[in-house]
Amino acid sequence: MSEAPAIPDAWDVSQIPSRSGKVAIVTGANSGLGYETALQLASKGAHVVLACRSEERGREAETKLRDALSVLSSTAGDVEFIRLDLGDLSSVREFSEQFKQSHDQLDLLVNNAGVMGGSYALSTDGYERMFATNHLGHFALTAQLFELLKRSAAARVVNVSSGLHKRGEASFNEDDVMVTSELRFGQVQTYGESKLCNILFTKELDRRLKAAGVDNVTAVACHPGYVATSLGANMAAANSNWVYWLLIRIVTLLPGGKTPEMGAMPTLYAATGTEVVGGDYIGPKDRNSGSPARHEPAELCKSESAARKLWAASEKLTHVTFAVDK
Repeated sequence: MSEAPAIPDAWDVSQIPSRSGKVAIVTGANSGLGYETALQLASKGAHVVLACRSEERGREAETKLRDALSVLSSTAGDVEFIRLDLGDLSSVREFSEQFKQSHDQLDLLVNNAGVMGGSYALSTDGYERMFATNHLGHFALTAQLFELLKRSAAARVVNVSSGLHKRGEASFNEDDVMVTSELRFGQVQTYGESKLCNILFTKELDRRLKAAGVDNVTAVACHPGYVATSLGANMAAANSNWVYWLLIRIVTLLPGGKTPEMGAMPTLYAATGTEVVGGDYIGPKDRNSGSPARHEPAELCKSESAARKLWAASEKLTHVTFAVDK
């Protein structure tokens, strides 16, 4: 296997090539990393679909982004909102059908949206909420849009994970991938497991793409480091342990926590960087700061057995067959 091309030591959004004529979907694009990702892609000419759960916040982001793009160069692209609730598999199906009816092209799918923290709760379909939203919804979405991705000359799937995926490694059970009771639930642990699933999904999709000879679709994962976004704030607000609450606030919200503009850089590089190869895991060079760089995920992410079993379980739970073929 040839060595992957070296990533530039100093990369920033000014180096994003033109995205004119490209169509992208960014889930969770109404705030934080998703909003910044959508803004930068559209500013380079892409047509970006904002896939958000809240109609109100999605429309607000659509208006705000269009206002921001209007003052940029004439080469800026556009954005449009389409509602998507990743915690509801019927919503994923409806979004996919609506997108396919209005678009005959998809060059980039950024699976960014996520939920974090709170007490044990079930999704609309009866699955643990973080696993359902962070992994299952994105698995089903990617599967149902895969035929469109294959039509692109060079398409990418970017799964946004987290450094906290390592916190889920010890408790993850490849034979029972989803937490099914409150006894196995832990805010950080279960979130970490869902983020571990993001990387295992990426690795297995990459393996299947290569095995099928589909060389025009690239699957990569990334993580932003610790960023001051609503995700961390929501987890802090939901935590009843004041020591833990304070720790989360310090890590994610106080000065030193990165801005979404900085945090989106690994995602944007994973989505547009010319040196990216399938299966990459991209994050800040110095763990939580610096330009994008390749990282090694948790050891379990290298397990082909775990990745295959997660894929099979995901197909069963979502009732979606994800056939990767030419």
